[in-house]
Amino acid sequence: AAAAWLAWPARAQSTVAAPARVGLLFVGSPEQRDEIDRNLLAGLAELGYVEGRNLVLERGYAYSDPGKLPALAQTFAAGKVDAIVTTCTPTTRAARAASGSIPIVMIAVSDPVAAALVKSLAEPGGNITGRSSQSNDIVPKALGVFARSDAGWAWMRQFLTVERLRELLPEVAPLPVDRYELPAIRSLNFVI
Repeated sequence: AAAAWLAWPARAQSTVAAPARVGLLFVGSPEQRDEIDRNLLAGLAELGYVEGRNLVLERGYAYSDPGKLPALAQTFAAGKVDAIVTTCTPTTRAARAASGSIPIVMIAVSDPVAAALVKSLAEPGGNITGRSSQSNDIVPKALGVFARSDAGWAWMRQFLTVERLRELLPEVAPLPVDRYELPAIRSLNFVI
């Protein structure tokens, strides 16, 4: 009976799945990427993955030095993470160079096809998938305005209407303008 009792923890541990290990590769610093980190954690929690319970996030920050990205990506590959999340073209390139087999999930690459990271958006091929921001097409036609405080957000939300934007930027007046509120980051985005 004692032998069965002593063996129980080993049996119990072998039936519990190891936590998912995900590497997050950033060009910037923790302060610059805090919002991405929070949103990613919230999305993973909706899927049942909670950091510290069944998820281990390993964060790699290049602190605005893209030259550090290859070593950070190699660290993730050597550590056998289950996936690498990238936040831009340079981080995705570094991750791809580090591993051809670990899944890479890009979250904001402007044009992964033109950057030769994927074959197409519909069928990326290889080990890279994710979301394209297509900023090469959108950014020249988009305007984002951010507030630093809740009070500033409340004022800006009320004041900066499409009509007011047309008054402030007369060259926009004849163009169609869509306004989007992003309260989680206290931002208004206008697509022109």
